[in-house]
Amino acid sequence: FDSEGNEIGKITYEAVVYNYSKKYDVAILAVTSDLKFSEWVRINTKPVEFGDKVYTIGNPHMWYGAIAEGTVAKPKVRIDAGGGDIQVIMHSTSSAAGSSGGGLFNDNGELIALTNWSVPDTPYKLASPIINFVRLLNGTLV
Repeated sequence: FDSEGNEIGKITYEAVVYNYSKKYDVAILAVTSDLKFSEWVRINTKPVEFGDKVYTIGNPHMWYGAIAEGTVAKPKVRIDAGGGDIQVIMHSTSSAAGSSGGGLFNDNGELIALTNWSVPDTPYKLASPIINFVRLLNGTLV
């Protein structure tokens, strides 16, 4: 996509499902195509704290690569996501439909969570801590 969100070409990769979690509504894919990344994203699995500055990147309403800034409003919120009780991070970044699955980053540019839900009638969003996905990748997520 170009800087205005227009599609300029498609790149596709073959992948298989490595692992998945219905509870967290996520799948880890293993790319089977010949793919080379110059740099992988850095992750941080340490807990966040109230007031930490955070950033989201997503595609709200098909506006590709939108970045929003906010803060951690509540570092540990327990919710029932339909598949069981999980812990999420409540944050104040601005995002909308289409942002789900986008990264939540700390002030050092490290991936700390994935955006999942909005809280109805509030400005808050919820994100699953990245440690859950590391555990899923390692086969230890329950």
